[in-house]
Amino acid sequence: MFAPGLPDPGRVRDVLLGLAVGEAYGLPYALSGERPRSPASLEPLMLGGVAAYGAATEQAAVLAAVLADSCGFNPDLFARRLSAAADLENPIRLYSLPTVEDLMLIRRGVPWGRARSLVASLEPALDAVARAAPVALFYTKERLVAEMAMAQALATTLDTRTAVAARAYAVLLYHLLHGAPVEEALEHAASQASKASIREALLQAAELAAEPLETRLRVASRPGDAVSGLLQAAAAALASAEQGAREALWIAVAAAPEGAAHLAAAMTGALLAATGAAPQPPAPLEAEAMIAAASERLASAITGCRGLERREALAGSS
Repeated sequence: MFAPGLPDPGRVRDVLLGLAVGEAYGLPYALSGERPRSPASLEPLMLGGVAAYGAATEQAAVLAAVLADSCGFNPDLFARRLSAAADLENPIRLYSLPTVEDLMLIRRGVPWGRARSLVASLEPALDAVARAAPVALFYTKERLVAEMAMAQALATTLDTRTAVAARAYAVLLYHLLHGAPVEEALEHAASQASKASIREALLQAAELAAEPLETRLRVASRPGDAVSGLLQAAAAALASAEQGAREALWIAVAAAPEGAAHLAAAMTGALLAATGAAPQPPAPLEAEAMIAAASERLASAITGCRGLERREALAGSS
């Protein structure tokens, strides 16, 4: 029996599956740079009759397994496992350039703590934000969700803006999982954003909830930095959830920063699933077995890692 306040096994799977479905819808547009004209025109990336997955799905599955196997976040284990599992040579996955550089260094034997400082790319590692969903599923306290979401981002990048965005996203997802209304959850997430542009992006999304779909898209698409733009695209999409999952994913994809449509859509898919409005798979998913395995391990760990004190102690020592 799951403890009060913890997501049941079905919701764990729904959130990770929602992430994978969302990313499948975002991949074609991240690869092409085009924007879907309408919700009806939104199509997933299909390869050999299955919907493809990208960097967010792959990294979230690794993160879920590490949380399960360690009864908490272990940055060294995460960095090593991710460097081994990452399909960096596959152009469909669309890893962020800083993440690619970092993981290649780790593969060559550079310790994870040093590898981050040797990354040459100045781009933000946006996939470190999108992969954070398992943290919100595993931890039972907002403080730990916030801390460990930042920790998992900082395992592969030293960019504090990326880490703050990961924290805000995980806290948003956490409050949705615990039953908070969308606007309230956005406000909780904004309170965790120490960067003004990230905080404003979340608060603005909350204010857009009553606006027409086209207005939300126009506001969410305003030029800005990539990190706050990614969060704003996902948050504005979440605020459109009552219109339907396809409409929300369209907002995420159309408003996402250049090259990040798959990440915004992945984040949106997880957020929608947390509200009970999970996007439905358009076809068999390439990541289906990977998501099933990660979900089962994480769900078992939520009950198997007994005692919040144990998780807290491990989290504090990471």
